Amino acid sequence: MLRKIALKDLHASEEISKLYIGVTAVERQPLGHSSEDTETLLTDKTTSEFLFTIVGRPEPSVRWLVNGVLVDEEYEHNTGDVIENRLLWPAIRRADYAAVFTCQAANSHLVPPKEVSLVLDMFLRPLTVDIKKPSEIGEGGVLTAERRYEVACESAGSRPPAAISWYKGKRQLKRITVSDSL
Repeated sequence: MLRKIALKDLHASEEISKLYIGVTAVERQPLGHSSEDTETLLTDKTTSEFLFTIVGRPEPSVRWLVNGVLVDEEYEHNTGDVIENRLLWPAIRRADYAAVFTCQAANSHLVPPKEVSLVLDMFLRPLTVDIKKPSEIGEGGVLTAERRYEVACESAGSRPPAAISWYKGKRQLKRITVSDSL
């Protein structure tokens, strides 16, 4: 899936006239995404390619930074004045959530580089799911018939928060209480 974000309104100087950035996700499972072309949500363990395309004269140097740390300075000159830098980010991990990917282009030391950034947004699976035993359970962990017990299921580490469902056999239970706590 390729989503191209055309950044038309960057108030670029005359030296750098067009900036484009695209994200390609090589998916192992379906990706969630918005209906807008400007946003792609990724799941963890997805390999992604970030493509930065720039037009400028004189030819600019192009580099990628992740959270302010330089990760790639290699770029290629294509037809005309088009310069591209492809950053392959293999196996996006949970730790990459909210990482800031910045591509900078500069063709003069007299002015600061032009840059565009993406903040990585992902769906994250729960890290833990735990069923808590009722506190009023009898001796030896025995439940008494005809008595009501409160049982809790806790999930942590997901984004967005996990949707928890309860089942008795194959039938989903509808009368449950849901609470979110941080």
